Amino acid sequence: MERSRNSLPAWLPFIWTSWNRKSSFSLSLAGELELDNYTLQLSGISEGKPMKLFSELPPHCIVLLEDVDAAGMGRRDDSDTDQENKSSSAVTLSDFLNVLDGVSSQEDWVLIMTTNHIEHLDEALIRPGRADKKMHF
Repeated sequence: MERSRNSLPAWLPFIWTSWNRKSSFSLSLAGELELDNYTLQLSGISEGKPMKLFSELPPHCIVLLEDVDAAGMGRRDDSDTDQENKSSSAVTLSDFLNVLDGVSSQEDWVLIMTTNHIEHLDEALIRPGRADKKMHF
């Protein structure tokens, strides 16, 4: 987890960004709101770690999850047996949704998820309530 000084307000619980300039947006927003910014790469997190990492985050901060499409939590057909379409990530969609919705979730975090391929993401991850705003850069 990478920390930088800056953060965001409780009135903006989730922002969805995609394409380029997304990390710069997070840092700029954190600076403007005087909040700390924490950057996480889900593809590098092992099983069981998301809950621990999120539980260690302070209130009133920005959490930037970069390239969530690369974490292997994409849309899947349950009948799909093609190994190429299976996630090699230790973090499952279920684990991640539990973190977002569970005990360690904070309503005063601003969560920014970035992706280059929003069409590859599971609807459960980007539904209203989890991704309230979608921005294309």
